[in-house]
Amino acid sequence: MKQASRHIKLLAGAITLLSIFTFSTCKYGFKDTAPIPVEVKTFRVNYLENKATYVNTQLSPQLTEQLKQKIINTTRLKQTNSDDAHYDISGFVSQYYTSTVSISG
Repeated sequence: MKQASRHIKLLAGAITLLSIFTFSTCKYGFKDTAPIPVEVKTFRVNYLENKATYVNTQLSPQLTEQLKQKIINTTRLKQTNSDDAHYDISGFVSQYYTSTVSISG
C-alpha cells in the first residue's frame, strides 16, 4: 500500500511539472501592434474555446485568464464584461499538442 501511495505521489509530481512546463511555454502574440488610442479605455476577453482535436480541459480557462492578466498588467485598459467594451477580444484554440520531455540529472 505504501508503494502504491509513493507511485501516486511521484506521478502527481511528474504531471505537475509537465503541466507547468507545458503552460509556461504557451505562446501567443499580437500582430500589427500600434499604440492604443487615447479614447480606448476598456476591453473584454471572451472565453477562448478549445476546438483542437486534442482537448485539454484546463487549457481554455487558463489561456483566457492569462490573456486577461497580460492585458491588465501591460496596458492602461480596464477590464469589463459589458457589451460596449472598446476592445472585444475573442478567439479559439485551433491546434494543441504535447510532446514528451525527459529530465535527467
